[in-house]
Amino acid sequence: MNATIQSELDGLQRETLDYIRSEIQTRAYEAASRRSRMSGWLTPATSANSEARGALHLLRDRSRDLARNDPNIARALNVIRANVVGTGIRAQLDGDTAIEQAWKRWAESTDCDADGRHDLYGLQALVMRSVAESGEALVRLRPRRRSDGLSVPLQLQLLESDHLDTSKDGDTDHRGHRVVQGVEFDAIGRRVAYWIFQEHPGEYGPMRSLQSVRVPAESMLHIFRVDRPGQVRGIPWSAPVMIRARELKDYEDAQLLRQKIAACFVIFRQDQRVELANPDDPPPAEAPERLGRETIQPGIVEDVPAGQEVKFASPPSVGGYDEYVRRHLRAIAVGFGVSYEALTGDYSNVNFSSGRMGHLEFQRNVGAWQGDLVVNQLCRRVWMWFRTAASFVGIDDGGLTPTWILPRREMIDPTREVPATVAKIRGGLTTLSDAIRAEGADPTEVFRKLAEERKILNEMELTTESDPAQAKEWRMPDNAIS
Repeated sequence: MNATIQSELDGLQRETLDYIRSEIQTRAYEAASRRSRMSGWLTPATSANSEARGALHLLRDRSRDLARNDPNIARALNVIRANVVGTGIRAQLDGDTAIEQAWKRWAESTDCDADGRHDLYGLQALVMRSVAESGEALVRLRPRRRSDGLSVPLQLQLLESDHLDTSKDGDTDHRGHRVVQGVEFDAIGRRVAYWIFQEHPGEYGPMRSLQSVRVPAESMLHIFRVDRPGQVRGIPWSAPVMIRARELKDYEDAQLLRQKIAACFVIFRQDQRVELANPDDPPPAEAPERLGRETIQPGIVEDVPAGQEVKFASPPSVGGYDEYVRRHLRAIAVGFGVSYEALTGDYSNVNFSSGRMGHLEFQRNVGAWQGDLVVNQLCRRVWMWFRTAASFVGIDDGGLTPTWILPRREMIDPTREVPATVAKIRGGLTTLSDAIRAEGADPTEVFRKLAEERKILNEMELTTESDPAQAKEWRMPDNAIS
């Protein structure tokens, strides 16, 4: 046998054996099958950054378009912002110190905002909204001079992710640094700089420059949700449900247009006296009588000429419309990580138990976003910047580290949940300070106010049940829940 033919046969045999081995190995997992039913499933083995490289700009633009024009997406973003940040994630510092007073003056005023619009808590809300809508947000440190009149010579400038120069991609220099979509890394993979446009690339009017500048990583915060190891850029949270939201909007528009067109045809008039034997025959010389009116208005009584029949139109019904829309909205809520009830405000099918379960599940997501995105990526870094800036004007931090107080979570049934909290405190399962923080308050401030109040009450010889020393014996109510 020809050696060439033999070689081809051997190669074909090896390929066949490899295919059989592969099928045997993956047969236990149907999802790994290569059969025809899976042939249309495209699964490229790309990294997180390769996936984002060609898609991020379009995903971000479409997400913003949906946020502008789709009330469901706008609602989801507002629900995330309101639940994660609320009135603000605040710093609690032990003792009435100079650094605490300086922090309050700076964080609770527009001194902290380079645009002069928000306090720190307003910036937190804007950051959270940007992260959910665009996938990421940038915060730039802006040191100021003492002569600028600020309580602490520091401001924060919030930038949209469009300011990152993505044309800086794949570049390396003599130091071994590489740039991935505008973010520069050193030889061991640490973020060392960001390439930033001075102006938004999409700003209208003449641009001063589209030349990006290198900003050290110590002066920038890049906040986004990390879904995969090694991910450099954030992805808009609406990405998994973007097509579904668009199709739902188109479906609702089509149904609305259908009903509007149907409503335009109020009456159909049919002549019962004239029947043409041949469609090509000319009409009779004398046309039949017509109805006396061509317009319809409420309260009309009209005589119909003999031989004519009037039929009123009935708009077509849309079977299963509510259920179809509800299913899509549930999928959108799941994609964003919020509850269906929070997204839609529809509590028609909710009882106390199901409402509480959905609320608790949603709050688990909220807690994760608060801890990772706002506290870890934003608040702690801002505190480090503030502490350094405060030292420049002679304010010593005293080695204090703040405890971050999350906004209060509303109770579903306070008559049950408050007694349960009291029982936990009395049973040693939690502390009074932690319970107060769960209400979004500063325990030190609450204790100070309680002491002042009790002092006034004692001076005036007044007794209230709010004073534990005067309260009657307390027991756990039967209907309290944990």
